[in-house]
Amino acid sequence: TPNHYFIMCEIPVTQGMYDIIMKDMVNKTSPNLPANHLNWIDCLKFCNQLSSVLGLEKVYTIHSSSVEYNKEANGYRLPFESEWIWAAKANNNYVYSGSNDISKVAWYKDNSREKLQAVRGKDPNAFGLYDMSGNILEWCADSFASSGNFNSKKAKGLLKGGSAFDLDSYALIKTRVNANPGTKLNRYGFRFVRSIII
Repeated sequence: TPNHYFIMCEIPVTQGMYDIIMKDMVNKTSPNLPANHLNWIDCLKFCNQLSSVLGLEKVYTIHSSSVEYNKEANGYRLPFESEWIWAAKANNNYVYSGSNDISKVAWYKDNSREKLQAVRGKDPNAFGLYDMSGNILEWCADSFASSGNFNSKKAKGLLKGGSAFDLDSYALIKTRVNANPGTKLNRYGFRFVRSIII
């Protein structure tokens, strides 16, 4: 359980959202589909830009081969894996986010025709979060070292939630997918969070 407060976007970032903020959704096919073909740095840049648009302090300082993370900033960021898991469980013990029946809460290989689906097409979990299991794999912030800084030459990124292209096992809350932070695949997207200072 996280020892701090945060808010999380109820859906993965959509192609429409990404295009409004970044103006360059290359593979845009529908505004209600999850934004995809995004690497880890793309997600950080979106979070920073969203923070700027809304007058918040940027969380990330991005250099050519490293990233600095300012945990005191009030802007948007990627969730850490522990935060993602807590939000996905939503005070329940389901194996998928919101149910033990994958068909109720997730788009995955067997029911999606291996195509991304519009967000909010399945039931949310108890926190009102949609698509935490299935539809699009979501980058987490855990490429950072404990120092709060990131070195792209040493890092391994991780994603959670499974996608419309994956087997049901990928949609399990416990499943972790490791990837190079620079990798862009059609199944890679994200959602953002913001720390709340009480």
